[in-house]
Amino acid sequence: MKRVFFLLALWCFIGCTSDVAGGGPSGTEAGNAITASVTMKDNSVAALARVYVKSASSLASTEREFQTDSMGQLRVTNLEDGAYVVEIATKDEGLQFKVNLSNGESYEKGELRLSSYAKLRGNVDVSEGNGVVYSQGTRYKAAVDANGNFCFDALPAGPHTLIYTKEQNIYASYVQVYEENQEYAPPFVIETERLLLDDFEDMNTEHRFSPYLGGETAWWFLSTHDSVKTTFNSLFHGDTVSPLEGDGVNQYIHFSTRFPENLEDDYPWGLFGMQIGDSGKTYDLTGLDSIVFKAKGVGTIYLQLLPVNENCAEVSKAEAITLECRLGLKSPEFRIDLLGDEWMRVSVPVQKLEGVKENPILLTERRIIAWAFDEDVDFYLDDVELVGLTKEQLWF
Repeated sequence: MKRVFFLLALWCFIGCTSDVAGGGPSGTEAGNAITASVTMKDNSVAALARVYVKSASSLASTEREFQTDSMGQLRVTNLEDGAYVVEIATKDEGLQFKVNLSNGESYEKGELRLSSYAKLRGNVDVSEGNGVVYSQGTRYKAAVDANGNFCFDALPAGPHTLIYTKEQNIYASYVQVYEENQEYAPPFVIETERLLLDDFEDMNTEHRFSPYLGGETAWWFLSTHDSVKTTFNSLFHGDTVSPLEGDGVNQYIHFSTRFPENLEDDYPWGLFGMQIGDSGKTYDLTGLDSIVFKAKGVGTIYLQLLPVNENCAEVSKAEAITLECRLGLKSPEFRIDLLGDEWMRVSVPVQKLEGVKENPILLTERRIIAWAFDEDVDFYLDDVELVGLTKEQLWF
């Protein structure tokens, strides 16, 4: 699919300091285990590396501490059911990942390769100075200065959820840390129980929780048939092309399309949507209650939950054959007629998506949430939210 807009990033490189919060063992024995084979960046064995395991929701609780053996083999045992962050660390290299454990299972992580630590800095603009920013579920924290600035001198590569608290509010920022890079954390937003995928206020074309997945994943995209003309006014300048619009305070998606009057031997189409996560994986939406968003405009759109590849003829032997191909079913969708120039809150119960009630299995193996159209539309979209799932349930 063609990407027509790109991630904006702010990079600032200055010196800064941070702390590591230590601790000893804790937790309840329950039989769950994590195993892996760990090597250093140069492919040598990561012998006797420290391994820290913490609850994924913790900020300052004591972690359980383990280590790899002399051959770099990791086996963490006797973990109770729950979501965890696992960090493997040496003096100069490390990594961390998230895992969800239940039912006494053994989680096989396979081969892991450590990488150099990275620097991460940012600003808590809700702060008047002082306080602490935590990397949730890890040992790391950083002090906030009088201007709201903070910096982690050395973080292991991987997804980090940064947490700052003030006046009983919890503010969160989600960032993927890469090896050796000096990076800047995205803006903080108030964290709630809602799984708000995006309100587009951060001007970011990855949805808010994509750092759980790592890499260039979870992008918003706009893709159409070559004969369909798409127009939009970009907030940005230069060569950046984006359907983001707004007044500088409230951002939203807006674009218009024009379909050809006659097109022989082909079917024009358009699609705006987001990859749920890693482009090489599918996700289970079982348990999702509804998909909620704000919309306005003119035309008809179809909310869809799409699989790996719905065209059976194009699925190669290397790809997983989708449920639609195996069972002869159609991807779940729901028709929405746009009603005009006033924003409306649209709540689509998952059970009203075509085919789901008869075949609940269609909620599994999903890769894309999309708004599809096959006629002229003038489409506005904002505040996309999933109801009924937590981020841990969806992405772990």
